[in-house]
Amino acid sequence: MSRPALHLASLLALLSLLACASAPPAPFDADQIRAASPAGRTYVQRTWAPDGASSVTTIRFVAVDEAGATLEFDAGGETRQHSMTWVELAGHGAQPAGAIRSEAACTVPAGTFECVIYEVDTAAGRTRSSFARALPGMPVRIERFIDGRWTPVMVIDAHRIESP
Repeated sequence: MSRPALHLASLLALLSLLACASAPPAPFDADQIRAASPAGRTYVQRTWAPDGASSVTTIRFVAVDEAGATLEFDAGGETRQHSMTWVELAGHGAQPAGAIRSEAACTVPAGTFECVIYEVDTAAGRTRSSFARALPGMPVRIERFIDGRWTPVMVIDAHRIESP
């Protein structure tokens, strides 16, 4: 490798390390999510489209093992399954460098929770994701700052552990 290419490669590696170092920690790691997610763990999630229409999806852990989980998604009677590792599930909560991390209580239909909250600037505007400390896994609320106010994009209507 030529000397300029070597310097460029070193610079890119350093920038990559700095970007990772400035990213806030994910709210939960794979072990925390695995411990909180037995077969039968169920979320009822409500999402809103930009036109204001809402839909409900039930997400259920149908099979779990040391490597990962198979989740069943039921959206209005249309059901599909998808398998993921615990590391992949934890990665969904990863936040980019520059995310603002805070903590506060948040209330959703599923209850009131102490949350770790991340605010991120995206192409769609400012987004805020609230992760309940008591429910390792997906956020309990996602909002976008639109027209000068926080607008819900997704909330957890219910969370329960059902018999597998």
